[in-house]
Amino acid sequence: MRAYDRCARRLAERHPLQAARRLEPLAPPEVAAFLVRQPASLAAGLLAVMSPAAAVAAVEAGAAASAATIVGELPRGTAGMVLRRVAAERRAEILAALPADARATLERGLHYAEHTVGAVADVSAPALAGHLTAGDARRVLRGVASAPYPYVYVTTDDHRLAGVVHVRELALAPPGTPLSEVMTTELNALPATAELATVAAHPGWQEFDALPVVEPSGVFLGALQHRHVRRARMPAPAGSLATTLFRLSELYWIGLSMWMPAGVGPVGASAASGSAASGEGAS
Repeated sequence: MRAYDRCARRLAERHPLQAARRLEPLAPPEVAAFLVRQPASLAAGLLAVMSPAAAVAAVEAGAAASAATIVGELPRGTAGMVLRRVAAERRAEILAALPADARATLERGLHYAEHTVGAVADVSAPALAGHLTAGDARRVLRGVASAPYPYVYVTTDDHRLAGVVHVRELALAPPGTPLSEVMTTELNALPATAELATVAAHPGWQEFDALPVVEPSGVFLGALQHRHVRRARMPAPAGSLATTLFRLSELYWIGLSMWMPAGVGPVGASAASGSAASGEGAS
């Protein structure tokens, strides 16, 4: 390795933000060439703290296979942000070069418009089928890095959100107890199609640092952490105050729908309710 690369790597490892700022003014092919010489995790760390324009330019300038290796190491929200901004043909090449699991994960969120909940939801949030026992669940979760989530989301056999269980309760439950008997069904779920600017005012954030996210069909998509909402640089909600209040009322009805008889409430709002356990602990 050249002395220059060794120094640059050391800077990137110790001060990624400063290194990213040094890279941004360079021509995109130079940035791409530098990134590809680094370990993928380090390159992804640099790409993640670059301005969106610089990050996208670097991804477009390199070979698709190399870009895919780096994009695959990015947090999902950042990867989605980058891929939504690259040209459609380039995006398809990068997705095709990714492993099947990573490609499926990213494609699930790419169809949501930017600045919506679905576009930034973390699909790696721990979710298990309700028919699993507590013992099975503990074995499955043993190797899962889910530190940001002290809750495990419980789904039906067709992947709809059914409930949530705190890891403490899961740890204390008898091994043969089904998750469906341990979970609580009092949920505060966010629709994937909702705008981030709207859910920023959701009352659920007063109690929890993460809320589950559901597809319009009720299928569990992932979880949204409050810090991502706070950090998002998004325009103010369009329209009048009445429009904003109407959107908030829709979220409220989605929250109540689990407790209502079938057919009551907004269409597709059958996967969430209440105001209890639904996220990453108390704020």
